[in-house]
Amino acid sequence: MNSPELAHGPGVRAAPHYDRPAKRAKATLRAARAIDELALVHALQGSLEPATLLGIFSERLSECVVHEGLSLVHPEFAAHVGDGGFFSCDWPLDAKNRSAGQLRIHTCEPPDEQSMVLLRRITPWLAQPMSNALTCERLRRHAREDALTGLLNRAALERILPREVSLSRREHTPLSLLMIDVDHFKQINDRWGHALGDRALVLMAEVLRECLRQSDLAFRYGGEEFVVALPDTDPSGACQAATRILARLRDHSNRHLPQLMTASIGVATLEADAANESTELLQRADRALYLAKGQGRNCVVSA
Repeated sequence: MNSPELAHGPGVRAAPHYDRPAKRAKATLRAARAIDELALVHALQGSLEPATLLGIFSERLSECVVHEGLSLVHPEFAAHVGDGGFFSCDWPLDAKNRSAGQLRIHTCEPPDEQSMVLLRRITPWLAQPMSNALTCERLRRHAREDALTGLLNRAALERILPREVSLSRREHTPLSLLMIDVDHFKQINDRWGHALGDRALVLMAEVLRECLRQSDLAFRYGGEEFVVALPDTDPSGACQAATRILARLRDHSNRHLPQLMTASIGVATLEADAANESTELLQRADRALYLAKGQGRNCVVSA
C-alpha cells in the first residue's frame, strides 16, 4: 500500500505498519536537530567509492533522521549500506544536469514533514561526489573489462588469478581452470567478415555467462581465447562445466550464426600437494588445450 507524497517530495512506499513508538520518538528528536552541512560537504570529498559515500552520508544523516539503510539506485551500478526497512523513499541525485541515479532511504516509519524538508535540502550535496565516484568506477571497470565482450580482460586475470590460487590453498579447496579457444576462428573472419567474427566472440561470452556460477570468473585472454576460473571445483566438475559450455555453444551458434561454431577446451586443476603458481596452472591448461586441438578440436582434454 502506498502512502501519499509528502510536501511534493518523492513517493514513499510502505509495507504493513507496525508500532515502533520508541523509534518514532527518537526520530522526532533527531529531526529537530540541525545538520552541519559544511562538515557534510567536506566529508563527502574524502572518497571516490560509491558505497563509502553512502556510508558517510548515512552517518551524518543519522544525526537528524532515523533510518535503517541507504541504497544507490542506478542502471549501471549498485551500492547499499545498512539494512532494509518497511518504508523507502527515493531522491534524485542530479549533478550539473547529469543523473547519478537515485538515493533510496530505508526506514521503519514513514518520514515526517521535518525529515522530508531536511532531506530535500541536504540530498543534493551527495549528487556531485556520487557522480565523480561513478565516473571513477566506470574507468576502473573499463580498465579490467574487455570492451567487446564485457568479460574480464587479461590484465584482470593477471591480478585475480594469484589471489584465487592463494585462497584455494588457504581454504584447502580445489581450483580449476579452463582454457578455451574458438575453433577455426580465422575461417569465420575470412568467410563472413570481421563484424560476424566479433559477433561470434560476443556469443561465446554470452554462453559463458549462461553456463557459469556466480562465483566463477570468465576472462577474454586475447583474440579468440578465453579463460575460466572455477573455484571449489575438482577435475571432474571442471570437465562437466566444459562439456556444458561446448553443448550450449553448438546450440547457440546453430540458432544465431550462419555456421556452426565449436571450441576446444583444456582443463587444469590446482594440485593441493604441489607448490603450484598461477602461471604454472595457466601453462598446464594451455598444454591441455593444445592436446584438445590435436585430437580434432571440439572436445575437452584435462591435464
